[in-house]
Amino acid sequence: MKYLITFCLLISTNLFAFAEKNEMIPLPEYIENLNGNYGSAEKLYISYRCVAMYSLMTVLMDGTSDAFKQQREGIREYGELAMMLSEIFYNQMAIDGDFETHSTRLILPMMDNYRLETDKSWADTGQYFNSYIYNDVEVCKNALEGAFEGLDK
Repeated sequence: MKYLITFCLLISTNLFAFAEKNEMIPLPEYIENLNGNYGSAEKLYISYRCVAMYSLMTVLMDGTSDAFKQQREGIREYGELAMMLSEIFYNQMAIDGDFETHSTRLILPMMDNYRLETDKSWADTGQYFNSYIYNDVEVCKNALEGAFEGLDK
């Protein structure tokens, strides 16, 4: 019986660890796989990823000292721009339903994946942002600054 309980605990721990893993492909790899062929659907996905990332970064930076005020404001503005572009891409696709419901349903799990990534980074290095996050930030920054014209930089 003791072995059975130990075995069950091991399996449940491994399943829990598996479930608590960021399963999103890094944005640079996603874009590379598109081979320059992206339309409104791909732009919507990328913009949702950017909203998720910038939203989490805003939460993480909330309460930081005034020395980071400019960075917090910039991150918030990028998040708002990403959301505005998301709605444009959503409307271009003529998706049935409400944009707010659709975006919330898709963005929250993305935000959870970014949270898993930042939690892992914090546990491993003591810093929230690792190369995965920095690379996705770079893609989002290029995409948003060029309104998706600079996506493949």
